[in-house]
Amino acid sequence: IAIVGAGDVAFDYALSLSIRNKVFILNRGEEVKCLPTLFREVSSRRSIHYLDQTQVEKVRRDSKGLILTVRKDVEIEKLRIDYLIFAIGREPNLEFLSRSVIEELEILKRQLRLFMIGDVKNGPYRQVTIAAGDGTRTAMEIYHSIYKGDK
Repeated sequence: IAIVGAGDVAFDYALSLSIRNKVFILNRGEEVKCLPTLFREVSSRRSIHYLDQTQVEKVRRDSKGLILTVRKDVEIEKLRIDYLIFAIGREPNLEFLSRSVIEELEILKRQLRLFMIGDVKNGPYRQVTIAAGDGTRTAMEIYHSIYKGDK
């Protein structure tokens, strides 16, 4: 599972999902925006890999899942993942995505491999309670997809 973001939500999702999964947190910058206690807890988990200054370049799908191409400085790495989650803040913003990712968004959402959660999904309905409920619902969908085989 790859989570794009560097705030409380991204780190909280990573902690929850890391119990039975390998998780990557991808931060395009250097600054971690989560609470220090969340960062310490994430850092102590061997199943969570935090990558700062890492930009998503490309998402490709195959029969086994997703192949995420990421760039850190001049180094390019490919990550094999099953799910891609964006936890990128309160203001809806997809401008940082590459063209290839944007072209794949609808396909990946239909396949339940990409989940948009909160304000980026709900448009003008920007309320904490709506976003929290949306995050809980989506986490449950991911859980059922992983453990019940409902891909």
